[in-house]
Amino acid sequence: MPYAGTSGMLRRVRVKVSITVDQDVLRAIDRLASRPRSRSRVIENATREFLAWPDRLAREARDLAILNARADHLNREMADTLAYQAATGRASCRRSSVAGGGRKV
Repeated sequence: MPYAGTSGMLRRVRVKVSITVDQDVLRAIDRLASRPRSRSRVIENATREFLAWPDRLAREARDLAILNARADHLNREMADTLAYQAATGRASCRRSSVAGGGRKV
């Protein structure tokens, strides 16, 4: 729970807990933890990412639904863009080879 410190900035209250983990997990945490990153910081960061995962999945699902709903329009727009680029790309290659004395630029 955040609280206002003496500098006016919000600080989080840290609570000491005791957990039991598999020895292999602890070794992996220790490989990641080095000063200034403590075991606690590694576990806290991993937990934050894990807790944010459902929100991230929901956001990605919403984005995918928007893209799927607009897929036909977006595909037509991309085809138009590619056709335009192909047409102007061929014309600019002809111009550059004539302007460059027959050399391709």
